[in-house]
Amino acid sequence: MVLHLTGEREQRDTHKLYEGPIIEQMPVLRNEGRVVVPTWYVMDRFLRAPDDVQKIWRKNDFYTSDAFAHTQAGEGKVIVDCADLEQALTLENRARFNGEGGLVLPSTADFENLNGSNVLNISSGRIDNVHSRSGQNFHLGCYQREPSGKIVPSNDLVEEIWHFLARGRVNVDEYAKAVGDLIHLPKFMYLHLNISRASQLPVVKPLVLAGVKAPSGTVSKLTLPYIYYGDPLNSVDYFNVVGVLPSTLKQN
Repeated sequence: MVLHLTGEREQRDTHKLYEGPIIEQMPVLRNEGRVVVPTWYVMDRFLRAPDDVQKIWRKNDFYTSDAFAHTQAGEGKVIVDCADLEQALTLENRARFNGEGGLVLPSTADFENLNGSNVLNISSGRIDNVHSRSGQNFHLGCYQREPSGKIVPSNDLVEEIWHFLARGRVNVDEYAKAVGDLIHLPKFMYLHLNISRASQLPVVKPLVLAGVKAPSGTVSKLTLPYIYYGDPLNSVDYFNVVGVLPSTLKQN
């Protein structure tokens, strides 16, 4: 698969696509001095990528450098630039991942030690208050269109998480409006962050930002931008891993 992610007038090596499961590609990416694109960068490309590549950024799913950690009791943490997960993504560490693609932490203390300005702590009570089911998917909420046409988050937690992932680098309201103008649906930008009770130990899961896909022979309905988990061990249905030089993120 070839994705043209860099515009004709942009520096040619700005983006590099690493094809294959992220657990195989992450060591290669790191050895080349690159980092996985964060959520805010994919959002920014959705809004401002050059015309010749913007559709590619809008319709594809991308792994991000961000992650979601949770305990069996339902406490959660959104982690931007999750170094613990990045360093664990090697073939030698396959056994540290569970069947759902989550990195299993050794203890609850390791979960509690995930702190700092890059971590958003979310209590189990806040998650329980908004945790909902839509078809087969659990989610924490979405952005939605009011009868007046105004686009708003369905709850405070949705707004907080999207803004945290945007890191002040992207205007979330501008992004939500652009998504809404493109797909014309009443609800979108779901946070499909399911809290699995299967593991007794805390887990950390990589986040994927999904793109817009129109109905086709293989896609039965329109899909839309949302956040969900990637599975680092899946060697068949894997998502796009895009690496950039750290200097690229500083320039944007």
